[in-house]
Amino acid sequence: MSEMQSGGNGGGDAPAGPTRLLAGLTVIELASSMKAAYCARLFCEWGADVVKVELPDNEPRHQERLWLDRGKANVVLDWRTPAGRELLVRLVGASAV
Repeated sequence: MSEMQSGGNGGGDAPAGPTRLLAGLTVIELASSMKAAYCARLFCEWGADVVKVELPDNEPRHQERLWLDRGKANVVLDWRTPAGRELLVRLVGASAV
C-alpha cells in the first residue's frame, strides 16, 4: 500500500484524517448571515460541536446555505420569550464560544 493510500506522511507525526483540534469544544451559532455560518462551519470542520440556534419563524434555508449547516446540531428556540431566553442562557452557559 502506498503512503497516499495508508494516510502516512513519511514522518508518522501528522494525523491521517481531518484535524480535530477543537474536539470537545461547543460553539453556539446565533447569527443568520452567510459569514457567520461559514465561520461556524470552520469550527465544525476543526472538530467543535456546533449548535445552530434559530427562531421558529425563521425563513426557509437557501440551497447555497445547506452545505454550511452540514455537521451542525440545530435547535429551534424563541429567545424573545422568557422561557426561551432562559433556555438560551443555559445553552450558552454550557458552551465555550
